[in-house]
This record gives sequence, C-alpha cells and structure tokens, in this order.
Amino acid sequence: METENEDEESSITHLMTIRLRLTEIEFSDAHLTTYRGKIRSLGGRLSQLRQDYHRKQREKAIAEAEAAWRASWYET
Repeated sequence: METENEDEESSITHLMTIRLRLTEIEFSDAHLTTYRGKIRSLGGRLSQLRQDYHRKQREKAIAEAEAAWRASWYET
C-alpha cells in the first residue's frame, strides 16, 4: 500500500495476510490434538455403525418380503 502526503515523503507499507484453518489452530494445542483424535476415531466408528445399520435394514426388508411371498403360497 502506498501513501502520499504533500508535506511528507511517500512511504510504502507492506501488508501480509496469513490464513489459518481451524484445524491448524487446534493442532497447536496438545490437549486439543488428543481430543480431536478421539473425535475423529469416534466419527469413523459412527460412520461404520451407520453403514451396518443400513445394511441390516435392507436385509430385514428383504427377509420380510420373502416371508410375505412364501406366506402367499398355498396348496390346492
């Protein structure tokens, strides 16, 4: 940035911008790093449980449909 005044000589001011992400700030603290690791681990476990739950729901729906289909059979 350049500034000019009639009475003074022109001077140049240098500006610097630093952009930090939240994770970069958190990892500078050892306690936060530990807790962040635990949260990440629990998040992975939650994701795996969610996948298992949806798989079990599909299996249950298929089993119920097969049971209903078999119940509709009858002998004449």
